[in-house]
Amino acid sequence: MVSGSRSELEEAAAAEFLQIVSNVLSKRALCHIALAGGGTPRRVYRLVGSGSQKMEIDWDRVHLFFGDERMVPPTDSDSNYRMVYAELISHVPIPAVNVHRMRGEVPAEDAAAMYDEELAAIFQAKINTFDLILLGLGKDGHTASLFPGTDAVEETLRSVRAVHVPWYGSWRTTLTFPIINRAREVIFLVSGKSKASIVHRLMTAAGPAVELPASLIRPENGNLRWMLDSEAAELLLSEL
Repeated sequence: MVSGSRSELEEAAAAEFLQIVSNVLSKRALCHIALAGGGTPRRVYRLVGSGSQKMEIDWDRVHLFFGDERMVPPTDSDSNYRMVYAELISHVPIPAVNVHRMRGEVPAEDAAAMYDEELAAIFQAKINTFDLILLGLGKDGHTASLFPGTDAVEETLRSVRAVHVPWYGSWRTTLTFPIINRAREVIFLVSGKSKASIVHRLMTAAGPAVELPASLIRPENGNLRWMLDSEAAELLLSEL
């Protein structure tokens, strides 16, 4: 789906978020969502948290998770949790126990192990995991903190990995392909001219490749969708 502007994309994504939650809760007891960090989702969360439709959701039955996290305390300005808390969590009546954050204040390997155990206990051996995973896209083709050239891209068993990102000189924790690809719905949210080249490269690639981690997102029993603004889709639209 291509929106005419970033604001239209954000509004469409917020509406889709609420619709998916509503649909899931009409069929199942709980709804499990993994959230993306970054700039594009920020206003999406703000719209969900500030709109009147939020009161139509039974937040007691919604569980929020994170796709990745920087190794910083939850009060740090770089924390994905802090951003989501400010824009969404603090504005909806969701129980604190339903918010499952990655613990950025502990060593990355420990945080990954704890989150891996938590997800294993929640999802056990179910075919599907998350009802919805929101993902962003980096200009190098990374998504979550699955960066090209890092060990996390090669993970085939664990649901969560610690990953060192050399060019940032920092550690992160991230969901991995095995659990992402068991989601019912995966949506990429991408905006801006700076992403047009990588969007075009991904959409025209011959197939999945480790040098383009986002190309390895292929839900086994779910749906994959892209929500773009016109700037991110610029090169694709020029070929129509």
